[in-house]
Amino acid sequence: MKPRALLAIAGLACASLAAAAERTAESALAEAGDNRAELTKLLATVPEAQRAGVRFLLANMPPDDLRSLSADY
Repeated sequence: MKPRALLAIAGLACASLAAAAERTAESALAEAGDNRAELTKLLATVPEAQRAGVRFLLANMPPDDLRSLSADY
């Protein structure tokens, strides 16, 4: 396979994974229930360069933590 084709496939795969992670972070916010406001505040206050990392953490956070951690944590 040509290098350009491999590069295109890799780019599509990365874009697809990023979209899946975004959906997962959004569903985690929904699962946070009454604590959604705290987690939304966290996303709003974290520097742009760290936002993807916070979304990753939210997507992989245990349900009890989603419902209890504060934005200051």
